[in-house]
Amino acid sequence: MVWAANGINHPLFFEKVGQYPEGATFNRILTITTTNYYYLDWIDIFGDKKMRKEDFDWLFVSVCTLREIRDFLMHDMFSAGFEEVRVKGIANEIDSMLTRSLEHYTYYPWTEISYVEVEGRITPGCALSNPDWQWKRFKEKRRILGNCADVSSTSTFFLKSMNLPVFVIGVHSGSFWHRVVVFHDYEKEGLWRITEHQKEIIGSHVEAPKLSVDNYFPIVWCNWHEKIYPRYSYEELKTLEEGFEIHEV
Repeated sequence: MVWAANGINHPLFFEKVGQYPEGATFNRILTITTTNYYYLDWIDIFGDKKMRKEDFDWLFVSVCTLREIRDFLMHDMFSAGFEEVRVKGIANEIDSMLTRSLEHYTYYPWTEISYVEVEGRITPGCALSNPDWQWKRFKEKRRILGNCADVSSTSTFFLKSMNLPVFVIGVHSGSFWHRVVVFHDYEKEGLWRITEHQKEIIGSHVEAPKLSVDNYFPIVWCNWHEKIYPRYSYEELKTLEEGFEIHEV
């Protein structure tokens, strides 16, 4: 609940429009030479330098934003009969709403990259990890920007504004890669689960009985001065939807 960033995911920035793919560099530190450049974690950026105030302001949500989101959810989205809405229903409605509101962009190297300016930085328009900016855009246009990483990130802060603990996992099966939010359902034996909406999305793309799941836990003892990779497990889609203990993933 106290972790106010989107895991330890870091956005991709360009120095100029049209930079990618030839000779692209990231932040004048990381040379992009592999196809998985778009999965940047904090160790790639802050392993050998301090986080600046501008970095913190970009990556961490403000308390004012959380209060505004909470007011929107309680007084606009769930105003009618809010007391009867269960945790599962709240999570599913938020997830569905943000998925429908998505203005899609991607950073995959086999697609045409867009160059979208966000707070003075040139981005591919996705995996932004900027909760305050996404909320401001949602307030103005009822739209968020990006891909599944941005839906799960924004869902994280919408749910946290309602005092629901969450984290983000990645699921993989063959060529299918997807990020989803996992919420703590204290009304069902304290289990963690994905939403029904995300179960349907994953089920429409995956036939394999088990999914590869990567698990991002933001707090590490080394404070990102070592290369940290997420732990992987293999889970059935049914287990992720019905609920699991956190130590089992």
